[in-house]
Amino acid sequence: MNRNRFDEITGRLSRFSAAVLLLAALAAHSAAQTSTDPDSPTPMTSNVVTGKSNGKARTHYYSFNATGADPGEVKVKVTASTDERSTNLRVNFLDEDGRAVMGELYVIPNRDPATKVGKHTFAERQKVVVRVTLPEDPQVKLLNYRIEVTGAVEFEQPGATAEPAAPPTESDAPPASDQSVQASDVTQVAADPSGQQKQAGGVASEGRPRKNVRQKVKEGAEKAGKSALKDLLKDNLF
Repeated sequence: MNRNRFDEITGRLSRFSAAVLLLAALAAHSAAQTSTDPDSPTPMTSNVVTGKSNGKARTHYYSFNATGADPGEVKVKVTASTDERSTNLRVNFLDEDGRAVMGELYVIPNRDPATKVGKHTFAERQKVVVRVTLPEDPQVKLLNYRIEVTGAVEFEQPGATAEPAAPPTESDAPPASDQSVQASDVTQVAADPSGQQKQAGGVASEGRPRKNVRQKVKEGAEKAGKSALKDLLKDNLF
């Protein structure tokens, strides 16, 4: 491969890497932003959200799920403060059609934090949209707020993974005569430095457990990734 070809491929890889980093940065920035769209509120991933304003009028939207589980009560605590000047903060609770489902919490914060608490009992499960209205107030340079939700509620779990598959029942296990040849279900026999061999089945002779399903899936994914990278480099370098 000549020098020009090498430089061309190197340039392509550099541009590809830069694009990947840019997309990752944009995704992280988007995830960190609080929604200002009532049709796409920011899902609460825990029972507390915080936000701030620099005195410009804006509206923030969050959401959580009221489960309606007995007794069905949801409690919301709003705390806010400013750098110095007094202002106001309105927090409303709406259903997906924009109708109020709880009473408004009206807070007048200043340098000393102000707190308001609201409660509501939900008879059934539903999504609740939290609307935070921040006023236009040029005398306020910084307003901080904190909203805490407790009770019969659920929040979105970030990075949730599927539960591992249940172990096979006795009826699903292969016949005893076939167990020695089920390579995907037993540990392969391999000699250790002392010349002893691992036992086929669940536990090696040294007492180490067999690989579980998650480990096998992870190793398979790693092998597939390495194979795909190898094919990509082969296609571009040769």
